[in-house]
Amino acid sequence: MSSYDLWNTIPASSFEEEYEVRRDNSDLDSSVLRLTSVALEKEIKIRGCTSERRHYGIYVAALGDETPREQQKIIFCGDHTAFTNKSPHPIFSLKPHDKRYYRLPPEVPEVVPRVEITQEEGDTSLSDMSGGSI
Repeated sequence: MSSYDLWNTIPASSFEEEYEVRRDNSDLDSSVLRLTSVALEKEIKIRGCTSERRHYGIYVAALGDETPREQQKIIFCGDHTAFTNKSPHPIFSLKPHDKRYYRLPPEVPEVVPRVEITQEEGDTSLSDMSGGSI
């Protein structure tokens, strides 16, 4: 299984340990890891998951064996991408009804604090209330 969400290859033999580290961290977890976990749980024989990312045409993640990548069956599980014209696999991919969206709490803080800008008569530069110039 492959996706642009990953930067490395995780073989099925060491997947459980790797997934335990990533599962509870939203920055490290991804849909391909969840799909791989479900596939292994349902005893679907897969070799692991890997990255689809390339740098100057070369894949960033090695597969760990001698067989060229083009000769192996790799299922793309990510979202459709127009850059490489890859579409998600019809079974091993997330569907729109699989996604979960969370509501933000009503008291979301401002991202950028308000700054009042003043300009004294005859002054051509702007300054904020703290006296610094802009």
